[in-house]
Amino acid sequence: MKKNVVLSYKKDGRLNFASITLTNDHAEILKLSPDNRDIVLEYIDDVLTVHPYLNDSKILEENSKLKGKLIKLISIVKANYDKSRNSFKLYIPSGVVKNWELENNKIVDMTVSEDKIIFKQFKQEEVMGNEEIINIYSPEYIRTALPVITVKVEKGGVGKTFFACSIATGLASAGFKVLMLTTDPQNNVLDMLLQADEEEDLKTYDTYDDKKLILNSRTKGLKYWLKNETGLIVNLRENLDFIPLESSLDGNKKFEENIGKLFYKLKDNYDCVVIDSVPTKKVDQIVLNYTNRLVIPCSGDKFTIQGVTRVIRELGSDKVSSIVFNKYLDSVVERAYYEKMAEELKDSTIYLPKPVKELTAIKQLVHKSKSIWESEDKRLVEVQETMQNILKKLIAECLI
Repeated sequence: MKKNVVLSYKKDGRLNFASITLTNDHAEILKLSPDNRDIVLEYIDDVLTVHPYLNDSKILEENSKLKGKLIKLISIVKANYDKSRNSFKLYIPSGVVKNWELENNKIVDMTVSEDKIIFKQFKQEEVMGNEEIINIYSPEYIRTALPVITVKVEKGGVGKTFFACSIATGLASAGFKVLMLTTDPQNNVLDMLLQADEEEDLKTYDTYDDKKLILNSRTKGLKYWLKNETGLIVNLRENLDFIPLESSLDGNKKFEENIGKLFYKLKDNYDCVVIDSVPTKKVDQIVLNYTNRLVIPCSGDKFTIQGVTRVIRELGSDKVSSIVFNKYLDSVVERAYYEKMAEELKDSTIYLPKPVKELTAIKQLVHKSKSIWESEDKRLVEVQETMQNILKKLIAECLI
């Protein structure tokens, strides 16, 4: 399977380290714990194998190079432990980073067995049985090369853009490079995260990298990108960019034909894409084809619940990461639908957290163009915890 590599750079631009986040299952295979972080690395024949280190093991360490290139490495090293996330990271030796050109392609192939984990250089071109090169713009390929997370609703007004921005800013804060897209020409993402000055009908946004942005008929947004393979990228936060949409995508053939090309072109610049999607049938289906995981905010009413149930039935529960009741007023009807949904999901892997209540504090955040992570308001602690759990699940499913 494919595994993403996270690169960290020094202030002078030089590479500091390259790391891979290990899941709990990986940590169990390597017998890792906060008190026992030792593991054995073996790099032989361009394959990096990681074993658990046993105290009685006799390891003959070796570091062989030929003309400055790493040829063989056997070493006992320590995995990094992040106490706040209760997770481990594996640091990749600098010689392997160089041999595999990980600064250009932050992906490795990973194979997991009962007592070891094997990493190999990721090969961009794969060949099918009939020797036909796979379509690198296809949804099947893109989902392996650039994870796509879509926030989908069955009707408006349930907080779709709020959830999309919370997920995107949360991933960006965690160090992932994130690209946001929208299929909504209102571009509410901009108002959610950027301050703007308004004079009559003219709105000027202040981007995170101190630029001025005015959306008009000359904006080189998503449609321009689909046609010309270049265009405007708006910086919303550190590690977070956005491509605005000029007008509706309904009937736009370029979207279906070229969205895969756009993803492929940008796959080396970003770790994932977060899409703020509107429920337009044709456009929605194209987006879903490229989507790895869905997050579905919903309200506690009959029609919304019916729509969510239909999505799960049509796409399968494996595609849905989380379903979140939003703008919750704790009415008798809402409680009944929440309990019904909980009963339906009890045997699935879909995360159904406590409902997110209708809060004045959230409205104030939106008014100030702040993300959920940029507030210390105690009224938002429970919402932040819910979002953190959504992020942890998405990271485990798509990004590590």
